[in-house]
Amino acid sequence: MVNIGFLGVPNSGKTSLLRNFIKFIREERFKQLNIQDSYKLISTDFSGESQLINFKENVEDFIKLTKTIYPNKVVFQNLNSGHFHTIFDPGGDNSMPIVKIGIITITRISNIIIAIITLDQPIKDQLKFFESIRYLPKKIFVCINKMDLINKSESGIQLEYNKDTIESSIKKQFGKQKTEVIKFFYTCSEEITNFYNYCEEAFKMVLEISNYQDFLPIKGIENKIQSSIFA
Repeated sequence: MVNIGFLGVPNSGKTSLLRNFIKFIREERFKQLNIQDSYKLISTDFSGESQLINFKENVEDFIKLTKTIYPNKVVFQNLNSGHFHTIFDPGGDNSMPIVKIGIITITRISNIIIAIITLDQPIKDQLKFFESIRYLPKKIFVCINKMDLINKSESGIQLEYNKDTIESSIKKQFGKQKTEVIKFFYTCSEEITNFYNYCEEAFKMVLEISNYQDFLPIKGIENKIQSSIFA
């Protein structure tokens, strides 16, 4: 069994990536994408998700926002190998003690950490979030999310995207924390015209990482322990 932890600042798209993964599993998209193994969704838990309403000038005109208080959890199974895998999605607001505890817990119980970096927020500020995390594994994966926002203006700020610069700054920061970046993934958590390939990449990312040999149970030993944390 592999425990995968999504880590990132608020509004980096962690929960959207998770919901996208669930949708693809339910629709058996792995068949359309010619993925060799088959997968089954076992359970989902989004009870830690709170909905916030941001009112504008008119009461009728509001924006729905969500805030993750307790880690979300999704369990799925590789039907070919029989292995069960769990994805944990803690909140990103580490100024809240209860959220911070969730982040610490996930870094401790996860075999694999995926650092979610969003393109619509300053990279430097996001790296400070990871710098504040005391414990990180020796190796992690990095997901550069919201590729659909390249060259678009968000809140009046023109997004800038330079692959080499972004990867270099991320590797440098994690290197200071003695953590090696194994691989970068470029994703979009929504099915948007002209960005379907990035949405598919988000799905394939989780499947690829869950089958990463360094983190799978030792061959010949069946791991029957399933995490009960936040159950």
